[in-house]
Amino acid sequence: MTVQLIGHSEAGRPIFVVHTGPPTAAVRILIVAGQHGDEPRGREAVRRFAHSGSRARPGSPPVALAIVPELNPDGIVQGTRRNAHGIDLNRDHVRLAGSETRALHQFVRTWRPHLVLDVHDFPPRRRHLLARQLVYCQDVFLDVPTHPAAQHAALGLDGWRFLPPVLAGLSAAGWRCARYTRVTNSARVRHSTPDIVDARNGLALRYRLPTVLVEARGRSTRDAAGLEAHVLAGVARTLDLIVQWAQDHHAELIGLIGDPPGRAVDDSVPVRTRYRPAAGPCRLEFADARSGRIRTVDAPGRYTPELDGAGVVTLPRAYAVPRVQPGVLEVLWRHGFDLVRPAPDRLERVERYRVEELTPSRRPNRSPHELRLSVRIEHGPLHDQLLVPVTAEGGAALAVWLEPASKHGLARFRELDLCLTPRSDYPVARVVPENA
Repeated sequence: MTVQLIGHSEAGRPIFVVHTGPPTAAVRILIVAGQHGDEPRGREAVRRFAHSGSRARPGSPPVALAIVPELNPDGIVQGTRRNAHGIDLNRDHVRLAGSETRALHQFVRTWRPHLVLDVHDFPPRRRHLLARQLVYCQDVFLDVPTHPAAQHAALGLDGWRFLPPVLAGLSAAGWRCARYTRVTNSARVRHSTPDIVDARNGLALRYRLPTVLVEARGRSTRDAAGLEAHVLAGVARTLDLIVQWAQDHHAELIGLIGDPPGRAVDDSVPVRTRYRPAAGPCRLEFADARSGRIRTVDAPGRYTPELDGAGVVTLPRAYAVPRVQPGVLEVLWRHGFDLVRPAPDRLERVERYRVEELTPSRRPNRSPHELRLSVRIEHGPLHDQLLVPVTAEGGAALAVWLEPASKHGLARFRELDLCLTPRSDYPVARVVPENA
């Protein structure tokens, strides 16, 4: 075991990575805990796992683990969800405003894991469910990326290659588990969120990485004696099962990610999403809030388990960002993208968007409900702009961030000054080949 300093929190506290396993192992797995300072169970389970070691399957390809037990040391000391600057780190994987998320992304680009596990706690008691006398009874929830552009073939569409065997193994070992299921107070039942600001979707989209969300049952004043030890052991068993799954699927993990990066991504990227309703309700185990009896019920709300991609765009050769957009350029620089000065005398073929009409959202940092764009073609030099080449590793992320039609683009963050305004030109242009 070795310990590596990878950065510091906003308040100057160190952030460490614990390395276990052979450094030259065929499979590299990154485990991150403590993004939220008020989630002690997942953090404690990962800390114990780091010191006890994984039960990797003998005779299978060796595994190297890099474990970040406490990404948010400031929040841990303060007992708060956010860091010292009030940033929710698990909503910061696009903007990278926090020094903690910047340190994590820099480590990912350097160490290049084949799989990332993001460990959290979930509250078992939710007010709108308690009104129906329902309490989550699961010890562990699991989930995979849900945004269509962030899903990974090694995990399978909606996790069909990963979730069934791992959940079955955990259930057979005596723990209650399921795919992470959000029953919202707005009468919707879904799996996690399609937004790309969290580690699960954000890292998967930016680096073409398979990522897994591990949610440990959080603490409650009504916990039975022995539940703490049971949940901690369940998280450790979950991590063991995932390591063994990675050993069994090492060829897909290494081949699809590239070691070093290999194949190019598809040049078509969905930049908007819409929920697809299921034919029937979601059947899920709950505990009765009064008796504690566990039963399977129809989760209250409209079940929308899958997301369809919409607003598909074809990747350009590069995006051209004006120098007068420092906020956008700062985000791209933090993510390690090349910002290239165009040749002063070179004439480029570019596509420029014009915003004709839009219906803005009433909620902050949300994309417009309705947006109508027009496109014009220009030829000329790109003065006072920087080019962001579309690479195999980051092309999909650039499209989701920079396309004006994107539901999760940078234009929704008002402080980046990339706002969509009716009857105006969108600042970022698409540089396309002459024969496009």
